[in-house]
Amino acid sequence: MASKSVATFISRPSPTPAQPRGLPVEGPRAVLPLSFDDEVAIGRFDDMETFARLWAHAITDGALKLEAPLEKHLESPVGCTLLIGDDRFPAQRLKILDDTRTVVELLPSPALLTCIARHAKEHHAGRPVHQPSGIARKSERFETALDVQFTDVPHLAERYAADISHGGMFVACTPQPELHRHLPLRMTLPTGDKLEVPVVVVHRITTGPAPGVGVQFVGSNEPLLHAIESLLAKYELRRPRVLVIDDEAIWRSTITKVLEPMGVDVVTAKDGREGLNTLTDLLFELDLVVLDLHMPYIDGRGLLERVRRHGNETGLRLFLFSAASPDELRALGEESLANAIFSKLDPIDSLVQRLALELGRPAPSLR
Repeated sequence: MASKSVATFISRPSPTPAQPRGLPVEGPRAVLPLSFDDEVAIGRFDDMETFARLWAHAITDGALKLEAPLEKHLESPVGCTLLIGDDRFPAQRLKILDDTRTVVELLPSPALLTCIARHAKEHHAGRPVHQPSGIARKSERFETALDVQFTDVPHLAERYAADISHGGMFVACTPQPELHRHLPLRMTLPTGDKLEVPVVVVHRITTGPAPGVGVQFVGSNEPLLHAIESLLAKYELRRPRVLVIDDEAIWRSTITKVLEPMGVDVVTAKDGREGLNTLTDLLFELDLVVLDLHMPYIDGRGLLERVRRHGNETGLRLFLFSAASPDELRALGEESLANAIFSKLDPIDSLVQRLALELGRPAPSLR
């Protein structure tokens, strides 16, 4: 017979200015009904949005903390299953951390992390897709996460449209249909409307972190063209959002003054701790983070480590902008935790040009 208890997720809100530094802050809590079937813990969330917001606050140490006054004695660790909406995900473990308060640690499974990454893509829908220099761009492409299905190839995994343009899209899928193959593609739009359109495979990626195929729309299809036009018009109106983390006010102000005229929303943080709190609060809304290396409380390296390795957040673009020595910056570049590294000792032009390219905005003149 299943026993029931209540678990509370502990979040990490930013400290208020009135509080002394270093004191823990009591923040808002989300109650999770937690039941037990034999030795397996079962938790339920209404939807992925609720779970993902809580998971973002676990990015500091890679695990969700629960404070659960449980009636049932648990051996550590125990099995755990999360029910999120209509989906079921096994967790890697539920581990007791504190026998007095029964604080437990929940590590999500790879399948759940993949689902969180998909959720992040949906929030970032409408971000311009960066293409390497030298590639001719027939039309502007935008990141998205539309549900799609090749109706003639029913057993593909990871089927969703990763980016879209007026003429076609890239479909993340494993394995990949053959090059030049003509296929019907069923697409679910953000409105919930479903369209079936003929496509041809024009590009195929079989290895690397993002395997899939590029497809081109075939023939004239008025409902499709109208739907694509409406979707891209909405994407083009979306303003990118950038977080700037730097303990020097002059650099926060300089980058803000460059980005805002480009139609970019800028959020700033004055040290690593405030930056991490802001990042976790806005994780699924940010397009890019610019951060310094040497900062109070948490330095840039520590923040990169927590986001990339502990939080398993690989989609968010992180730019390091620092006055550290060339050797230190070179060593950080070899670790590949940041997407790009810029020195404050160099002219700011290179950073501005790269930001404009990544955010799909025209670069301003700095002269």
